[in-house]
Amino acid sequence: MKYYVSTRFSNRAGVERVIRLLAQHGHHITYDWTKTFGGVPSDIEMGSIAVREIEGVRDADFVIVLLRGGYGTHTEFGAALALNKPVILVAPHDNVLLGPHKNIVPFYRHPLVHQVHDISSIPRLTRSMKYPFGAPDEE
Repeated sequence: MKYYVSTRFSNRAGVERVIRLLAQHGHHITYDWTKTFGGVPSDIEMGSIAVREIEGVRDADFVIVLLRGGYGTHTEFGAALALNKPVILVAPHDNVLLGPHKNIVPFYRHPLVHQVHDISSIPRLTRSMKYPFGAPDEE
């Protein structure tokens, strides 16, 4: 299956761990944004990156969100839900799910969201996830 990983830029190592783990299970990333940045991108480059990231979400069978995320993380998270994509929310501790006022973000409880505490749980979950329009074709 195809997937996209969303998290903050400083967590590129986490994305690389997910890519290595899921490759062992035959899954393919739709867009690896960690290879995009070589310096400070211009406004035009940032626009192009934004388009490729949304295309990565659109082309994925499911999306993985590694919390704590950055500004774009929740944009990609919302795009996944709007496109009816299952989301695997990786939150090492439940307190990561709390907003600034110690309240949970409602979208973390959306029916398409599956929460795990560790990256190692992702492969098992991908085998048991429910897809709103049926399971995607295996590649």
